[in-house]
Amino acid sequence: MANQHVAGFAKVQAGWTGTITITVGSDNVQIDPSSMGNGRESAASVVLQAVQQAEEELSGTWNAYATTSGAITIDSTVGFDLVCTSNTATRTGLSTYSSQYSVTGSAHPDGTYPLSLGFNGSDQRRSSGRVASDGSGALPLIWESTAHSATITDTWANVRSFEETLYPVGTLYTVDLWAAGQAFGRYTITGAKNSKGVQNMAYWSLALDLKGVE
Repeated sequence: MANQHVAGFAKVQAGWTGTITITVGSDNVQIDPSSMGNGRESAASVVLQAVQQAEEELSGTWNAYATTSGAITIDSTVGFDLVCTSNTATRTGLSTYSSQYSVTGSAHPDGTYPLSLGFNGSDQRRSSGRVASDGSGALPLIWESTAHSATITDTWANVRSFEETLYPVGTLYTVDLWAAGQAFGRYTITGAKNSKGVQNMAYWSLALDLKGVE
């Protein structure tokens, strides 16, 4: 079995098409990412919503997680069929499966899963003083903080690649942080700084500044 405790980031993006349908016996649940929230989701949030809904509405115990390569796995205690279509399939790395208890897709694009990821967050506050960024003008019912940080540890080549991905020049990158079947928040990456490891010179660290968003 794959390591269920790999932590990583999945990019939040708009323009979702297609669905995930999970079937157990004659019953099924279907997730349409374009209708979730304001339509901006990640592979992590979409798959976690699918297994949560499957556990609530179908039988069995469900779990979803990613491998170090970013291949998303879904496990269940009951046999199931899964059909993933359009760019929902592309973005999650999942496709079509029949009569399975566990499925593992291909490595999904826009996923970052380093050798080690540490997270630190201070007390959060409800962001009732600002309107949501989706253009609705609504007050976002979320918790946010400007004092979150994360540290990635990996090889020099991987750290440089992660830095270019997560903190690109001229734009901000928004991600969902998740591991072991749980999402730990949605963040925009506002800063990044790499440094050489001290105890093991073969590895480098990438310190990330994070801001919680709706």
